[in-house]
Amino acid sequence: MPRLAEHFRVVAVDPRGVGRSDKPHGGYDTGTVAAELVALMRMLGHERFAMAGHDVGMWIGYALASDHGASVDRLALIDATIPGLAPALTVFGPQAQNDMLWHFAFNRRRSVDEQLVRGREHIYYEDRFRHKAVRPLPDSAVDFYVETTARDPEALRVGFDYYRATDDNMAQNDRRKQHPLAMPVLGVALRPTGRSAGAAAAARTDRLPASRWLIPLSRCCRSDGCGTRLSRRARRPGALPLL
Repeated sequence: MPRLAEHFRVVAVDPRGVGRSDKPHGGYDTGTVAAELVALMRMLGHERFAMAGHDVGMWIGYALASDHGASVDRLALIDATIPGLAPALTVFGPQAQNDMLWHFAFNRRRSVDEQLVRGREHIYYEDRFRHKAVRPLPDSAVDFYVETTARDPEALRVGFDYYRATDDNMAQNDRRKQHPLAMPVLGVALRPTGRSAGAAAAARTDRLPASRWLIPLSRCCRSDGCGTRLSRRARRPGALPLL
């Protein structure tokens, strides 16, 4: 993020439910969250901006670019699959695929998720980070994530609520995919090798309706840090919200 701030005004947002942002019940579908982010950018004086989204932020970034295309100059989508665009997975897939993707189904369950994970956050999230990180994350980073989640009882619910909105997201994306994105789109993902979990999912790469502008970049990108609630670095003209 500091390197991006050399060229952009960077707005790093904790969307609803994340970090210090409010944690309401409901409204975690990508259409709702995207509309809130556009309203935030307008409040900050940015009618048009570039957008970068990672993981669930990629879901939101696609929704934002599709629903509010006039506001988005360029779009970067990083390291995720988008509900409703990715092909459905079989129940009995390869072990590597299951190791990487089983949490999508688990996270969508209601009530029982919190009961199983609360008090065992370290077990659950360490497993996720171990299987999905390209390189092992520092213990300090894992501890910070787990402690932040465990500190607020509502934080765990919200983390699952983003996945529980998958049915809504798939219905929304079924409509969105009828209209190609008009702006340049950069897709960033790990280059799968061997029998890794990434290799198992490689054949299921999303086909974004991005017309001639889709630019695949099949190498892992390193990023440094993330914002808390809202951080802004004023440099040169232009704005880039990060999720």
